[in-house]
Amino acid sequence: MQPAQKKRKVSHASTKNRLHSQQSLNVHQAESTKRTTGAPRAADRPNADALVPRLAEALSDVLATSESVDELLRSVGEEATNKCFDLRAALQKRPLDATSGARRKPNDLGRTVVSVGAFNAPAFRNNTLLQNSRLPPLPPVSDPALQSQVFTHSARLDALQSDQYSAANLSYERLEFIGDAYLECIASRIIFARFPLLPPGKLSQIRESLVKNETLAGYAVDYGFDRKLEIPKKVREAMTPKSWTKTLGDVFEAYVAAVALSSPDTGFAQAESWLSNLWENKLMEHAGQDLNPHAKSEIMKKLMGKGIKVEFREEREPQVFKREGKSKFFVGAYLTGWGWEDQHLGSGVGFSKGEAGTRAAMEALVNVPLVDEIAAVKKAHDDELKARRETEGSRTTD
Repeated sequence: MQPAQKKRKVSHASTKNRLHSQQSLNVHQAESTKRTTGAPRAADRPNADALVPRLAEALSDVLATSESVDELLRSVGEEATNKCFDLRAALQKRPLDATSGARRKPNDLGRTVVSVGAFNAPAFRNNTLLQNSRLPPLPPVSDPALQSQVFTHSARLDALQSDQYSAANLSYERLEFIGDAYLECIASRIIFARFPLLPPGKLSQIRESLVKNETLAGYAVDYGFDRKLEIPKKVREAMTPKSWTKTLGDVFEAYVAAVALSSPDTGFAQAESWLSNLWENKLMEHAGQDLNPHAKSEIMKKLMGKGIKVEFREEREPQVFKREGKSKFFVGAYLTGWGWEDQHLGSGVGFSKGEAGTRAAMEALVNVPLVDEIAAVKKAHDDELKARRETEGSRTTD
């Protein structure tokens, strides 16, 4: 056996040497071919560090004014124009260009809110990470008496006290009354801000899907409210499925009221934040009904100029739903230029990066105070540049 092993080793070494010789010959032939065909030497090749700024500057010139963007849209269409903006943003991922005139400005709008009349309503809760669960944590009820009321059925009190006052004030019934109003209000605020293009009739349909008994009863079961509710066994067994669903929906409404009432200063905001996250997946079911496919072009046209960068980037890892075979993407729109640096304009959520980016642009468009301020700076710059060109033109004519 030993001689055979030695023979195989020798054969393997010989083959290896032949392969090495052939590879060396191939390399030599390739080098000879390059020299004879005039292939550029490394020193003759364009420098990528020089090409990137030149390409970015060329794109900036094309996209510098609203008129040039309009012309580009007419020539190549919206999809190609958006790709030009995306390429420009990618090329400008480098230290801030002095020509942009950007200076550091505090980001006092870390979480975008949308002005709705006399109040602010959350549009997207993109910064909330739901760890290992689709349910956001329950906000606390700081008042023990209210906590007890939420999970006490009036039949439980009837067995102990017969007066109507105790049944109404020590059970969830009165809390359910005000909780129903809180839910309608909060749902209306969120939907109004979330779907700026939908008519009132469609908004009402979406709101109904959020606050109907079946939806609220499902949340109550998910949070274990059905196990916490104190109700006589006979009363529970006598209930039909429909009446039990109604009861659980009422308990959920009572809990919302207890959260809001137990902390007069922050309770309502806590309830709204919680419900906004809780309803997120149901709101996503209506995605696309209000989608503005021109949102990116509109925000670019409103804010872009030479040396200005509007970037759409992912703000967190996609949320994967394996059972449904879907992923939820989270994209934010950020501006650098006109005196702002990496300024958050808006955020969007969607079942594709494109949809999430479009929704971020839509939210940026309704972020009126900030966007209007930036647009005013851009307009002043454009007006000054136009006046300067007209002056130079008149001098040339003279």
